[in-house]
Amino acid sequence: MAGLFLALIYMLIFYFTKTQDAFLLAKGSIILSLLNLIPLQPLDGGKIAEALSPKLCYFGFPILIYLFVNNDRLKSRVMIIMIMIVGFFMTLEYERKRKKRKYYNIDKKTKLKYIVLYGLLVVILFVLAICLN
Repeated sequence: MAGLFLALIYMLIFYFTKTQDAFLLAKGSIILSLLNLIPLQPLDGGKIAEALSPKLCYFGFPILIYLFVNNDRLKSRVMIIMIMIVGFFMTLEYERKRKKRKYYNIDKKTKLKYIVLYGLLVVILFVLAICLN
């Protein structure tokens, strides 16, 4: 949510000043927020997905593989590989904990609230990213 609010502030600054810096800051905030919502630990999206079901964290791997393949920068590729390695082991660990006991035993109403808020945040950020292109 903080990334969304920051992006909105930068967009307002850009709207009134038309400075390139504000535009780039808004775009960067949106992209970083979207990346952080990928459903894989140690990212925030992984924490949300993990609370619903650790199996959802496996959906983050195809997204990161896509980003890895379509990225030319070595630093970005190294960071993606590091997130994938950490995410793999963290997902396995939480999967084991969940099987041993009722880990993250969350009622259906709360899960539905998480799903709706997470989905809205992703959609809003995605629409803003499209609007800034």
